[in-house]
Amino acid sequence: MNRILFAFALFLLFPSGPGWGDENCEVPFHLARSKEEKTFAMNVVSEQLPEEKRSTLRRWNYQFAEVDLNDDGVPERIVMIYDGAWCCTAGCDTSIVQKQGKKWVYIDGNMMSERGTHLLPTRTNGWRDIAFCQTREDVTLTFYKDQYQDTPERHRHVADGRPYCDAVTCNHSVPGGCPPEASQRPPPCR
Repeated sequence: MNRILFAFALFLLFPSGPGWGDENCEVPFHLARSKEEKTFAMNVVSEQLPEEKRSTLRRWNYQFAEVDLNDDGVPERIVMIYDGAWCCTAGCDTSIVQKQGKKWVYIDGNMMSERGTHLLPTRTNGWRDIAFCQTREDVTLTFYKDQYQDTPERHRHVADGRPYCDAVTCNHSVPGGCPPEASQRPPPCR
C-alpha cells in the first residue's frame, strides 16, 4: 500500500506530458477577462503605440498567455491584441514582456496567431524558440542578445518535422483536404 501511495505522490509531483522544456507544446492563450489582465495588456500595448491611437485601447480584446521562456521559474507574459483592426493573415500584433524586479520589460513584438503558437524543445541563448504560422509560412523566433529575432534563415519546420502552416491553411471542410496529422495539435504548455 505504501508503494502505491509513493508512486501516486511521484505522479502528482512529476506529471508526465510536455512541460516548459520537454517538447513541442502549444502556448495556452486565453481571452483577457479580469480587470487586472485587461489593465496589464493595455499598459503593455500603450507603450508600443503612438499617442493618437492610445484612446482606443479600451475597445480592443486581448489574448493573454504566461509561459516561462527562459526557464528561470518566472513566466514571461505574451499579450496579443485580438481585434479585427490589428489582426490579418499574418496574425495579430503581439508583445512579449519579462518581469525584471518590480517592472515588466518589453522583450519583443511580432505578429502571432492565437492558435498554433508553439514553444519548441530547442533553445537559443537559454530561451525557448517560438514557432508559428504567418501568412502561410512557418516562422521560428530565436533569442539573440536581448530580444527574439525572426530572419529568413531561421524559418523552419516545427519540431515534429512538418510545417505547421500546412495544418492551419489546408481545407478542413473538404474530404482529403488536409493530411491526418493536421488535426493533431500538440498539447498545451503547462
